[in-house]
Amino acid sequence: PPPPSATFARPWPPSLSSSPPPPHLHRPTPRALFTMFDAERAAASQRRAELSSMCRTLRAADAEARLTQIPAVMKAFQKEVERLTQRAVAAEDACERAAAATATS
Repeated sequence: PPPPSATFARPWPPSLSSSPPPPHLHRPTPRALFTMFDAERAAASQRRAELSSMCRTLRAADAEARLTQIPAVMKAFQKEVERLTQRAVAAEDACERAAAATATS
């Protein structure tokens, strides 16, 4: 079978169907990518500010309140780590596809 990068680079033939291409074959325009990246950066900045605020609240709380707040803070940090991991994997995949496309050109 062809590598995933070949599947991604294949253009969607509009003659087969009037429906839009499946998401794995859709290539966003560079402008759409930059808009998407800017939105993600803004959201990540807001999430980091929220995490910082949660940490300040946790530090300022007394011992009993800390015990009730720790699970929520830990869960927020875990979600942020998962988002960062997904972002890193997506970036690595994009680099691999770009390298494969350059190598076949």
